[in-house]
Amino acid sequence: MTTSREQWPQADGTCGDATVARLQQENAQLQHAVSSHATIDQAIGVLIATL
Repeated sequence: MTTSREQWPQADGTCGDATVARLQQENAQLQHAVSSHATIDQAIGVLIATL
């Protein structure tokens, strides 16, 4: 997620702790969304197969 308050890498190419924490949280949310989507798709397939 990009915001106007996004922290950019420092001059030495590293990121601050807040940036790392934000990216880890975003990564976890995206992984959850992908796995949830697969589960929902499987459930839809089962429903369609039973009709």
